[in-house]
Amino acid sequence: MMKDPGLLDKRLLIVSGKGGVGKSVVAATLAWMAANRGKRTLLVELDTVASVSRMFGKPEGDAYRERKLGTNLSCFYVEGKAGLEEYLQLVLKSRAFVRRIVRTPIYQYFLNVAPGLKELMAVGKLWDLEQKRLPGTEMPLYDLIVVDTPATGHVVSYLQMPMTAAETAKGFVRREARKVADLLQDPLRTAFHIVTTPAEMPVNEAIDLYEKARSGLHLPIGRLFVNQVYPPFFQGKDGESYRRWRSEMEKGPRRDGSKQDEWERRERALLACAESWEKTRSVQEAYMGRLFNVFGDRMALLPFVAVPQASLDMIRTLAESIEEPDPSLKGKALASSGS
Repeated sequence: MMKDPGLLDKRLLIVSGKGGVGKSVVAATLAWMAANRGKRTLLVELDTVASVSRMFGKPEGDAYRERKLGTNLSCFYVEGKAGLEEYLQLVLKSRAFVRRIVRTPIYQYFLNVAPGLKELMAVGKLWDLEQKRLPGTEMPLYDLIVVDTPATGHVVSYLQMPMTAAETAKGFVRREARKVADLLQDPLRTAFHIVTTPAEMPVNEAIDLYEKARSGLHLPIGRLFVNQVYPPFFQGKDGESYRRWRSEMEKGPRRDGSKQDEWERRERALLACAESWEKTRSVQEAYMGRLFNVFGDRMALLPFVAVPQASLDMIRTLAESIEEPDPSLKGKALASSGS
């Protein structure tokens, strides 16, 4: 059983974090988990590098075209410029006319100078997708929508636009923006998840993003996924054995002959790896302690997965870690704090 059964119960899961922390693979993992539980799931890439389809062994697709990734799971790439063109087509009822408009210099100038227009159209598409229903019914077309957002530096400006437009715009734009803002801020329908790694810059950005999302945007905060956590270093008897071995290695060469020299080099290479592991884990524990002081029980620790690129195998491994958290990842410090 999943330790957090309510994790997938919302209608909209927004996943954000600094570039390079595994934000996209965590979003893909949550979507994959939901699809495996029979939920009709849509994985949306919001103005990011369209990459999630490759994790599932599928080629990249075009913006605003749903693509099947597996049973109960599809992906959809949302891009602000394409969103505006889609909106114009709905209003003008002519694809050919819209094509002519978007090629004009005045349109391109307007697109570049209109503050937040592309962002508003992109985020507005999330509301449109959430509103879609199965033909002839009131049942939602998608049970769950998981959104992979742009990196931390851009996501706040994207999610801020509906709130700003709802307060400053007039008429139709204000009404539509209010609908989007209400969805984003609704704790019954939406959860805002943050992904980080236990390192200085990602941790600083995660805490800053948390404050902006909670206090500035009034988003319902979900989980903090701490990705790429190293396992704790040798403890107990294993730790004692390691320290004895290290002490022997530090005394210098212990054997003679070329064959023995080769074994010596291998052991020293292993020692260097062990020292790197020990140092990295020690640093990570310090940053995890800092995160716990802010996020408390909202933290979910995900293991470091040694694969060359994100794939379905990585998604399965992370899903297992979310469903059955490994208590050993906490180490003694976090375990004693009750996390």
